[in-house]
Amino acid sequence: MIQEFIEFESEIVHPFLEKYPKNNRFNIPLWIPDKKETPPKGIVIMINGFLEGMGETKVKRDKSLKLYSSIAEKLCEENIASVFLPMPFHFDRCEDFVDENLYAPIERLKESGTYLYHGGYTQVVADVIKLVKLIEKYPAKFGLIGADFKIHLLGYSLGGVAAIGAASELENKFDSLSILFSTWNISEINPQSIENMFGSSFNFGSNEWKKTIKELKKIKPVCSNIFKELIWGEGETIEFKNCAKRVLFIHGIKDEIFTREITDQRNELLISRLQDCTFINLPSSHIARLIRKEVAGYVSAFISI
Repeated sequence: MIQEFIEFESEIVHPFLEKYPKNNRFNIPLWIPDKKETPPKGIVIMINGFLEGMGETKVKRDKSLKLYSSIAEKLCEENIASVFLPMPFHFDRCEDFVDENLYAPIERLKESGTYLYHGGYTQVVADVIKLVKLIEKYPAKFGLIGADFKIHLLGYSLGGVAAIGAASELENKFDSLSILFSTWNISEINPQSIENMFGSSFNFGSNEWKKTIKELKKIKPVCSNIFKELIWGEGETIEFKNCAKRVLFIHGIKDEIFTREITDQRNELLISRLQDCTFINLPSSHIARLIRKEVAGYVSAFISI
């Protein structure tokens, strides 16, 4: 496996981002299979979860990258490349810290309560669209040859929500869509679960979550139908058969954020719509990186079919 870094520059959608140039131009990790005799048969775009990759040093941020590098390593064994696209203000897009005790996404939420969820969502979708175009236009830059390769999309937690949105926008573009420890209608998340997960570590708890949802509701009339469905479950029905040829959901039975009750409801809804999706339940909490080898194995097995 060969790891490289490619410079990526966002095409800014939300004016709020203009103030943070380090967030707008950054390096994205690329993993290429070391099989020179056989070109990779595809590439996976991976999107991270909320408050991953936080820290004032790259060493600390790279700890959260291990989940994605583990997935990339397994995919390379299947001769599939991977590229990691961080959400706004995460990983190498978060270098606007004031000090080590302040975290970029939290500070940005304080400045603009709806930004990270609405503005950030629209930016992620735009970033994915641009990255897909770059891959198709310059395949060799991503270790690919010619046009005979498949593009896959993967998202974890909040990144999974964004991945669903991006796949909905780019209909029939992806060969597979993998949603890890995530689902949609995130307004159903229990504020106390947010408190338990992020309160002590990041000072983002139930009150901050309630405030964000309340502020989002104010701009609801101008949000797209897909965004309304992802946040409130009352917008445009998501047709997963148009998002990708194959769709995988990996859930954690002990997930505190996207609970078993929430995910079971979503799974039953998809089945009732005759959506052809694969569901895997693992005995895990929301922190997928604690079982990253198992997750990587299931993901690579699914994508490489």
